[in-house]
Amino acid sequence: MTATTIHDGNGKSRIIRRKPKRTYAGQTAPINASRDGECTVVFSDPRAVKLVTGSINDRILTIRQGLSGEMVKEVVSDKPVIRKMFIHGLQIDKSNTSRLYRRKHLDEHQSEVISDAFKIYNRACQVFETEKLANDWLQADVPALRGRPIDLMDTAEGRRWVMDTLERIETGDFS
Repeated sequence: MTATTIHDGNGKSRIIRRKPKRTYAGQTAPINASRDGECTVVFSDPRAVKLVTGSINDRILTIRQGLSGEMVKEVVSDKPVIRKMFIHGLQIDKSNTSRLYRRKHLDEHQSEVISDAFKIYNRACQVFETEKLANDWLQADVPALRGRPIDLMDTAEGRRWVMDTLERIETGDFS
């Protein structure tokens, strides 16, 4: 058993005990990921890794400066679900993604939506332990979210709700 201490904003804390993660017979291979501190990272591009695991100040600065379209293209080239997430989040047509990829710096809103999509995808992979299960969950109808998680990417509240739901799944509040 592993123990994790969770602190809420009111000075209280609780300890959650979890069984170690296992790979079961017939399960797809575990996530091909690198370890960065306490966070498992499913991205190979160091810029995306920094965006997911960097300090709050670094992430804010990166978002304000704007992500490069070239970096976004590289990250989503082998992860089509993230591409769908930011297309829903930015409310753009699929055919407009090539214009997005050509931009040297995306605007702050676009960068924030894409950054959130990276973080949510990474968190889903951690919670479900494989990219396949994470992809399936992000595109499935989830009763707790009253729809598909991927469809909630268009608002900050929707993205927060998806992230909160992933946290609740991991802590066992519901499945």
